[in-house]
Amino acid sequence: MKLLNLLPKKNRFMSMGLALLASATLLSSCLKNDSEDYQGPVAGISFMHAAAIQPSVTLLVDGRAIFNSAIQYGASSQYLTAGAGNHLVQTYVGGTTQKLSEATVSLAEGKYHTVFLAHKLENDSLTTVMTTDNITAPAAGKAKVRFVQLSPDATQEYDLHLQGGAKLADSRAYKESSDFVEIDAATKKKFAVRLAGATQDAVETAELDIVAGRFYTVVLSGKASVASGTGALKASVVAQ
Repeated sequence: MKLLNLLPKKNRFMSMGLALLASATLLSSCLKNDSEDYQGPVAGISFMHAAAIQPSVTLLVDGRAIFNSAIQYGASSQYLTAGAGNHLVQTYVGGTTQKLSEATVSLAEGKYHTVFLAHKLENDSLTTVMTTDNITAPAAGKAKVRFVQLSPDATQEYDLHLQGGAKLADSRAYKESSDFVEIDAATKKKFAVRLAGATQDAVETAELDIVAGRFYTVVLSGKASVASGTGALKASVVAQ
């Protein structure tokens, strides 16, 4: 099954315009004609590079590059439109033919999914983790947040909190994610990740405004055993 042109969905529940949130790249223009005559079922899909071991990754879906250049660690996309069904996702060291991972993902008709590129536990390569995203609108004045734990430390589980505030998700092991939960809209807030049951923050996100009606995914990547630099524990926020 071929991939659609991945043009953003319009007039949907929320804006789906393509907007890489770090190291912005553009959709490959060669895909634009692929869906002009496509009448089959569709799904939404987004991507995030959350594998600290690889500074940049070339992403292929069904054998074709999705972006014009390699995507950098921490980069993510908004939801794009693709055909429902199975798709082959491959990653390579950025700008090379050295394969890092290969997996088939199945997109459900009418559903939204996110494919995360993650660091494998057992070696210095990549794996893919896909979530099915429930984007039911939050109540008035509320936003929604979830937690995706992609730090490759086999024995570690982590909780997600508002900095200095309520617990939002608990005891998530490597590759586990929480459901979206509602939170109040607010300004100048941070999310904090802690070892499960701990009272001290292991890492915090950058400060951000939590906007009513939006969805936030807090992604934990890197390793606690790395003291500093690219491979250190990191909490990133993807806003959609």
